[in-house]
Amino acid sequence: MPVYVRKSNLLTAPSLSSEIPDNDVWDFLQDPTLMVDQLPQPFRMVNKLVVQLIDDAWDTIAKREHERIAEASRYKPPQYQCGLQTQIPGKPHCISASSDGKFIFVGTTDSLVVIDALSQTTKDTWKDDSLDIINVNVVDIEEDVYLLSVTSDLGMLRMFVFYKELLYLVWSYEMESDKKSTVIKCESSSMGDYVGIGLENVSIHETWLDLYKLPRESWLKDLESVYSVMKERISAAAAAAVSLRTLPSARVLQ
Repeated sequence: MPVYVRKSNLLTAPSLSSEIPDNDVWDFLQDPTLMVDQLPQPFRMVNKLVVQLIDDAWDTIAKREHERIAEASRYKPPQYQCGLQTQIPGKPHCISASSDGKFIFVGTTDSLVVIDALSQTTKDTWKDDSLDIINVNVVDIEEDVYLLSVTSDLGMLRMFVFYKELLYLVWSYEMESDKKSTVIKCESSSMGDYVGIGLENVSIHETWLDLYKLPRESWLKDLESVYSVMKERISAAAAAAVSLRTLPSARVLQ
């Protein structure tokens, strides 16, 4: 059976917004943080300052913690207190150390000095009034055997071997006087087999590089024989030992 309903009598569902009064009491339904009542002034300002202070303090703590971790991860080389003052003849111009850290080589105005890094005592000195050293290059060619390339202010190059705590002159490089060339740089290979010499001619403004193969094995054999002879004679006369400290194979290249 059909039922007729008038249009004016249509029922509508009640709206939720009509049941909730429009005031601040019900705002927490949209923002849960509003469930806590706000403090009145000036307590609200005090609370804001305290929260800001805590945040700043926490940022500072986190920054210092990161810096502490980064500092702890860095390698710190050992430090030694210098208890003795080493007397070096002449005015030092340059200094170089062996890769194992056992010896320090100092070039002065008239000598080449070898110093023990731990005891800070002078092991040996090669003195020459014409030797004004401006650069010393050190290479470990064997255990406790060191090859030194010494450059003077006049552009001369001399090579020494520090063997058994003594210096030996093994090679001397001097340019011809008419070429007016000087040595400006010298570098040896890691095992002392080769040496590169940088040369400069100031008059014509030219620079070039010379490479040489060094007789390392021959030098070591000569050093063993010379040291054995020195060991036999050193008890008899110190002067005789000093005269042997230039190898027979030492030569001057031009």
